[in-house]
Amino acid sequence: MVDRPVDMIRRLRALFGLIGILFCVGRLSPDVRAGPLRVLLDDNYPPYVFRGANGELQGILTDQWREWERVTGRPVELLGMDWNEAQRQMRSGAGDVIDTMFDTPERRLIYDFGPPYAKIDVTVFFFHTIGGIASLSDLKGFHVAAKAGDACIDYLRAKGVTDIIQYPSYEAIVRAAAAGEEKIFCIDRPPALYFLDKFGIEGNFRSSISIPSGEFHRAVLKGESELLRTIEDGFDAIPRSTYDAIDQKWLGSRLASPLDTRITIFAAAGVMVLLAMLLFVDRGLRRRIALATAELKRQVRELESSQAKNRAFIAALPDLSFTLDREGRYLECNAPAEEQLLLPRVELLGKLVSEIGLEPEMARRFMDCIRQSLDERRLVVLEYDLKVPAGHEHFEGRFVPLDADRVVLIARDVTEAKRHEELLKESLAEKEILLREVHHRVKNNLQIISSIISLQEASGPGAGDTQGKDIQTRIMAMASLHEFLYGSDDLSSIDIAAYLTDLVGEMTTSFSGGKSQIAVNLQSDIMHIDEAMPLGLLATELISNALKYAYPAGNPGRILVAYANSGTERRLEISDEGAGLPPGFDAANSTTLGYTLIYSLAHQLNGKLSLDTSTADRERPGLRVVLTFPPAARLGRKGELPRTPA
Repeated sequence: MVDRPVDMIRRLRALFGLIGILFCVGRLSPDVRAGPLRVLLDDNYPPYVFRGANGELQGILTDQWREWERVTGRPVELLGMDWNEAQRQMRSGAGDVIDTMFDTPERRLIYDFGPPYAKIDVTVFFFHTIGGIASLSDLKGFHVAAKAGDACIDYLRAKGVTDIIQYPSYEAIVRAAAAGEEKIFCIDRPPALYFLDKFGIEGNFRSSISIPSGEFHRAVLKGESELLRTIEDGFDAIPRSTYDAIDQKWLGSRLASPLDTRITIFAAAGVMVLLAMLLFVDRGLRRRIALATAELKRQVRELESSQAKNRAFIAALPDLSFTLDREGRYLECNAPAEEQLLLPRVELLGKLVSEIGLEPEMARRFMDCIRQSLDERRLVVLEYDLKVPAGHEHFEGRFVPLDADRVVLIARDVTEAKRHEELLKESLAEKEILLREVHHRVKNNLQIISSIISLQEASGPGAGDTQGKDIQTRIMAMASLHEFLYGSDDLSSIDIAAYLTDLVGEMTTSFSGGKSQIAVNLQSDIMHIDEAMPLGLLATELISNALKYAYPAGNPGRILVAYANSGTERRLEISDEGAGLPPGFDAANSTTLGYTLIYSLAHQLNGKLSLDTSTADRERPGLRVVLTFPPAARLGRKGELPRTPA
């Protein structure tokens, strides 16, 4: 009587399995005409799928897919390769379905996933001599190896572990560990145990950190849900006993060990005691599970609320944001207004940069920025013009690396800012033209005043002739300054050497008809107009005094004009070899207009004026006037200063 319910259950299971097979075959029969089903897998994931000694694919999944082929009647083509290459080929359409795939938010943008069929533990292994690693935060600063395309890479980076080197397969990682090249690596636990034992280094590595477990799924590209349903129906039609037989084939079964009767009795008694204890604590466990479930639901609600806030925040931003992969494929798009996009959002996602209607040169520049940002791990800025439904817009794009294969592009519409910048440049140019015109007119007006004084002198000799000549000289010095400013790139400063050289030339012709020889030794130095004006007037007074009084009766003579800036002080020297000052003449207390003006201008420059009439260092008598004044902040033009020969 005990065996009859068991037999009944077994018969019902077989009947339902047969009905499921017939139902699945009936649903799948049209697909048989579609040709072989191309399945992409990682060929280095024992015991699920790996290559045997003859290079053929084998393992749990290989047998399961062959059983699916038998049940559905549709041929299956298993394509094993490096995991990263399998994902790339799947995205390019080279396969119908990809197996052994972990479900992540990023991958949901590309794939539709079937239900999970195997739970996989993910573990961080480290060399036995390394201590102090108890959590993921302890890995910061260490070099960690991982398989290219593995979901654990994104998880490690999210936890701040960024020094990750990628290998094409798990076997390549463990092989490098066996050679002593890698000390820490993150691998799914089933293939890790297989390869550690294969290379004989299982005793050299420890593990104390587990990343949240993943689950194997079968996945198809977005929009292929009907194909995914067909695939899952085929696997549902395979009897449970067949799955168990495949697992036992590749995983083996526990070895039976002979136990004597007393050990069996003690074991049974222990089981009974354990059952009693479990029943005792069952109520407490149920209550704790209920509390934990309530807490988990609360955290899920908070997470959903946080995600909703983030989406609302992004939607409120005036900038456009995109997520693109290394191939230039649009994975995500957020835009405040779709008329700012070349294509509607639903048409943009999944397309490459070269497929959305950009000019070839613009598409090339976009791809260069994506690769530069990913390869150099830095921000890359690109300004570009784009004609979108909203009009001709100017954008500033900022490419920021998100991970090893994705960038975030933040695009800001700066059309109005560029327009204001152009208007500001035009306004500044107009003001510069106006200021040049002001300098030009001031210079012309000063020349008119000088001409009027000259006409007054020509009308007849008088006591004011010398004063008129002095006034003309001063006006000429100011007019020359404005002439330099008019022709200068900088409208507020000039090269003092060029300015003094021009003054010397004008005064030599005006006072001595070219008879006196004026030598110059002038260092090029940019000086602001507020200093250049008093310095030019002071030099004019001293040179005119030397021309008028050092060599009387129109006799020729030599005059030296020198200027230098040592960095700690500036120095103007004007000397002659003429008659010198009259005996007993005190220039500092003189009431003459010339010396009063000279000392006033020196004071305006915060300078010190000295007059030297000694003849110990010169063959003939004469006068040397030296003005020293402090340096000022350079306000002149940018770049290389013009040089004036001494």
